[in-house]
Amino acid sequence: MKYKLIQILVCMVSGAITLLMIIQSIKFTHIMGDSGFWKLFFSSICIMLMLLLPFPWPWKLHTFFRHKGKFHLVPYNFVYEDWRLLLDIRDKTKKELPKFREINNGKITSYIINLERAQERLNYVLPQISSLGIPYEIIPAIDGNKILLEPSDNADFVVNMDTYKYIFRMQPEPGTIGCSLSHEKALKQFLRSDNEFAIIFEDDVFFDPRKLSVLIEDLVQKKHKWDIVSFELNHHGHPVSIAELPYDKKLVLYLTNVKHSGAYMINRKTANKLIKNFFPIEMPFDHYFSRSWEHGIQFCGVEPRPGKQEFGNSQIKNCEKQKTKSLFTAVTSFFYNVNSSIAHSLYNFFCYLFRWF
Repeated sequence: MKYKLIQILVCMVSGAITLLMIIQSIKFTHIMGDSGFWKLFFSSICIMLMLLLPFPWPWKLHTFFRHKGKFHLVPYNFVYEDWRLLLDIRDKTKKELPKFREINNGKITSYIINLERAQERLNYVLPQISSLGIPYEIIPAIDGNKILLEPSDNADFVVNMDTYKYIFRMQPEPGTIGCSLSHEKALKQFLRSDNEFAIIFEDDVFFDPRKLSVLIEDLVQKKHKWDIVSFELNHHGHPVSIAELPYDKKLVLYLTNVKHSGAYMINRKTANKLIKNFFPIEMPFDHYFSRSWEHGIQFCGVEPRPGKQEFGNSQIKNCEKQKTKSLFTAVTSFFYNVNSSIAHSLYNFFCYLFRWF
């Protein structure tokens, strides 16, 4: 069979992703107690084993058919010419649909996260955002200096201390939690509006307003291809292109982990999902919002990246990191990172392969 190797690969990937989604949703407390270590250990081992096991598939019922650069799963008893005609009719119908601006309000707003005492940083970023021609609102950031992560009646609800320690081998920094709460505040303000999209900026980003405004306009027209688009990221991410953008840029998916939340565009559906599962906080926001496989979203970026953080270190996150030297936390952190890396790569590769946007 012409595409047999592709079928085998896809089935193994889909099986691993299915198992991953089940593991992420099942609580193992009734088997192994409340230990976060055993949850992470068990899920990581299961995912690794799944990658080594063959996944059954009714080969005689389906095959892959390539049409205009995309693979489609087609029953054997379906005549190829008829299937090609059906796909052509579907593509023509899509082109004849009203454009996005005609069936939605298409409104965009922007938010600037800024500490009230950091006026210099606001003066740095405000002229750039003003030049975009998009309405903006300043969100007073939550000051990390004023957050006390001491045990209290609702401390476990705000921050899951144990899980955070298992993942990052240290206690959460007040400044990191302040940054997360600031983004949560901006997302809630967005959802209180009637806007379709929001662009959220931290106050230390730099970008070319003229180019970014054109990119934003084009991304609105391609809104079915993404849920979050980040303009400023850290790490290479091994991007794969899914759409062409102006100025020789591309809309991409990342096959390995990326982070940073200095500037990103988000739709209402995704903002709702992020807010719904926001508490308790188990990780920094720039880790949380990029975990697309957990939220069921498409986290994308723009390459080459149009923005970067240039104003220096954050004033919200201002604590020194002190990692624990415990072997136990080192092991749990290792399995968590393995779990996340596999999930991230498989989920995005699966979406890229089938263009599920």
